Amino acid sequence: MDYKRRSYDLIFVVKAAVVSLLVFLPGFFQFFIYGRFICLIVSLLLTVALHSFIVVFEMKLKIFLPLVIIATLIIFVMILLGRMPGAFDYISLINTNFNEVFAFILDNIIVFVLYIGIFTVVIGLVLFFFHKLSTIEAKNPSIAFKKKFFAIPLFLSLLPFFIVDTREILSSYPFALLSDTIVNWNFFRKAPAYRNLKYIFDGDILDGKTDINFILIIGESARKSCFGFTQKHDESSHSTSFSPRMDEITKLFPNRCIIQKNYISNSHSTVPTVLTMLNPSCYLGIFNCFEKPNLLLLLRSSGFHVILLRSQTCGYVDEYMGVADEILDFLGNRDTDMLPKIEGILDSPGRLFIVVHTKGSHFSSLNVQGGSYEDSIHLTDDFLSALFNTIQRSPKASCAWFVSDHGENLNSLHGSGNITYWEIEVPSLIFANDAFIKFADKRWENVKSTKETLISHYNLSHTIMGLTQVFPKNYYLSQKDASSINYSEDKDPILIPNNMIPITYSACKFKEE
Repeated sequence: MDYKRRSYDLIFVVKAAVVSLLVFLPGFFQFFIYGRFICLIVSLLLTVALHSFIVVFEMKLKIFLPLVIIATLIIFVMILLGRMPGAFDYISLINTNFNEVFAFILDNIIVFVLYIGIFTVVIGLVLFFFHKLSTIEAKNPSIAFKKKFFAIPLFLSLLPFFIVDTREILSSYPFALLSDTIVNWNFFRKAPAYRNLKYIFDGDILDGKTDINFILIIGESARKSCFGFTQKHDESSHSTSFSPRMDEITKLFPNRCIIQKNYISNSHSTVPTVLTMLNPSCYLGIFNCFEKPNLLLLLRSSGFHVILLRSQTCGYVDEYMGVADEILDFLGNRDTDMLPKIEGILDSPGRLFIVVHTKGSHFSSLNVQGGSYEDSIHLTDDFLSALFNTIQRSPKASCAWFVSDHGENLNSLHGSGNITYWEIEVPSLIFANDAFIKFADKRWENVKSTKETLISHYNLSHTIMGLTQVFPKNYYLSQKDASSINYSEDKDPILIPNNMIPITYSACKFKEE
């Protein structure tokens, strides 16, 4: 009986099943890495769907060979990184010192060789299996299956995708590969127009008459372990401090300094960290951050004159901070070269919000910042100590908050793989003069009382709004504001790796350097 048009033989069905499984095999690896059942379920459903599709439409199996090769490459990258890769990982590689990339390859040369060997053996076994099946098919008539038996599972396997939460599906393979690409594309489309975004302030301002200065210093790639003043007693003996000036200042003026010893970043590269720290909408806000007002725009609409000083540029970050009233560039200079300008600005009348985006300790700026990572930390120490003294001399109520965007791996890839302790734990220091402490009143003491709690970039915007006493409706959350009596510690904040697939702080599989 001729089954070619009305049914399919068992050999073809088995071959289609093997190919389908290989195409979606990375999804099963994703399940083992993340432990999320949704990844396993999505992979199983897509495997069944593709298998049924191949059989029902009598697809040539050879056309799926490129997908099998891509799947094996993705598995290889997942083994190396310990997570699902994304487009931002390639951006991070560009931002990584070539010597570190070369060192990473050498450190993992055994993994490279083993994987190539295993890949060759597996592909060889699959081809041998297919050859045996073809031999059996030529010698023996096979069991036939009616087409209707495969049309039903094709429909049933696709049905759940219209029921399950879309965000859960998009975080699973193969959609997870496109997750950060889609985010990146949205940034690309919407970022250029962000500086023209309009917002009319709607909310409360408790004291809009007092002239104040608030300075946010965004560090770059600074590790918490390099700053002595951030260390706990049990950590101090294991770390080397490269910040002697601020170590001394924080000891001499404890009432004017707030050291947040448990501050963490929310990612390991600049774009997601800065777009989050200036975004009051928490982790989900990053996906539509160019559609809503950020901290700069909210304060500007409340009467603050917003000034951005930057010694480096960073794509989408520049667009996001482009809503400032003034933008002053110091691109070819050291961070300390901005100090005279800042000192002059602080003497200006009115309410000023000043954002200073520094070169910090990014590897590409080390030749300008002193020559080595250690030298760049010393330069940051010089910058902060000089600014502290300037603020103390200012007659205006003045406050500064220094926090790094993220930390750094010194002997591994920049912003790739599982988030490391070195990347996520960052220095955070707030210091002010007596006039500002008096202005902030109880809110200053409230922030001081949270110095041992877990604070992250998600708290930054709300805490600054609290300290400046600006409370925009629908954007300010007192539970996120460390200066509020309603502050509630989030002990398990969401982290956003470069692949833009959110993961909880507790679920993140940290790796040591």
